[in-house]
Amino acid sequence: MSDTLPLTEVSDAVDAQLAQQISQISGVAQVTIGGQQKPAVRIQIDPAKLVVKGLSLEDVRSVISITTVDSPKGNIDGGTRSFTIYANDQLPESKDWNDVIVAYRNGGPLRIRDIGEAVTGPEDVKQAAGPTASAACSSSSTSNQVPTSSTTVDKIKAQLPRLVAAIPPAIHIGIMSDRTQTSAPRSKTSSSRCY
Repeated sequence: MSDTLPLTEVSDAVDAQLAQQISQISGVAQVTIGGQQKPAVRIQIDPAKLVVKGLSLEDVRSVISITTVDSPKGNIDGGTRSFTIYANDQLPESKDWNDVIVAYRNGGPLRIRDIGEAVTGPEDVKQAAGPTASAACSSSSTSNQVPTSSTTVDKIKAQLPRLVAAIPPAIHIGIMSDRTQTSAPRSKTSSSRCY
C-alpha cells in the first residue's frame, strides 16, 4: 500500500518486482497478485460539444481506433537483407491523447481536448480494491522430499528486507497473514500472503 502513489503504480511494482523475486525463492510454486489494477486511459466525450461540432461518437471512435494501431510501417529491401520498419506510435499518457486530432472544422484541427478530456486511471474503475496489492505464495512439490511450508515462508520472510529495498520507498510492504502459523496439521501446500 502507499499513501502517495496511485494503485496502478503500486500494482505495477508488486507485479514486476516483488512477485518476480518471490517466485524465484526455493519452494515457491506460484505467486498470484490480488487487487491488481493496470493503468488505462479513458476518453470522456461531452455529447453537447459533439453536436455543436457536427460529430458523432462513431466519428471519434474510428479516429481513436486507428490512432492506437501498433503495426509495422513498411520495410527496406536490399540485395541480401530485408528490414521491417517498426515504430511504436501508441499513446500511453492521457496528455498525449488530448492532442489527437479527430476532425477538421473551419480550416483548423479539432482535438480531443476540444470535445472532452482524456484521463488516466485504473483499468477497472468498478473494482472495489483498496490501496493494497497482495501476493499469495504457495509452496508445493511432487517429490517425497517436500520442504515444509513454514520453511518456504521463513525463506520469504528472510528475503523481505532485500525485496523492500528494490521497490519505491513510498510503497509499504508487510506480512498480512501467514497460514502456516496455525495449530492444525500442516499440509504439503500452504500459503503466506504479503503486500
